[in-house]
Amino acid sequence: MKINIFKIAANTSLIALLMLSGCSNLTPEQNAFFAGVAGAGAGAGIQALTGNRVNALVPILSGLGAAVVTEIYCRYEADAKQKRIAEERARNYYSQLSPAKKAKTGKYLAVETTSNEPTKGKAVMLYNVDTQKTQNVYYDMKPVSVGSNVKVKSNDATYIGTGT
Repeated sequence: MKINIFKIAANTSLIALLMLSGCSNLTPEQNAFFAGVAGAGAGAGIQALTGNRVNALVPILSGLGAAVVTEIYCRYEADAKQKRIAEERARNYYSQLSPAKKAKTGKYLAVETTSNEPTKGKAVMLYNVDTQKTQNVYYDMKPVSVGSNVKVKSNDATYIGTGT
């Protein structure tokens, strides 16, 4: 029995080491994915070491949850028109949500606005649902699907696109 536990621990450590080493040429999303998978492997190894029945699905899903990373290309100052457009879109979207969906949305919505600069992705502003205001900046952000949870700087937000 001890031999099997040591094999599991050694294999888990080796997998985690291989997945986390040499990732300097990967995108942030790819690094997050590999870190999530390594964390999942470590979680499954810990379950096995503690004598629990190894159900790898739970740590794998929890580890992959860490893979939600938003790539920001650049940050720009927003003008009054960009703020007005983003706030209108976010207010319209938020007003149409049921109370249950509002509770799940969180504090911020990531909403598309217009851009005065050439962008690689989408021009996105953060809208605070409590204050009903945007910040004075917008981000050139890698496109994600509507409804995705994104992290912009240190803020978690729900991406709503143009809100339609």
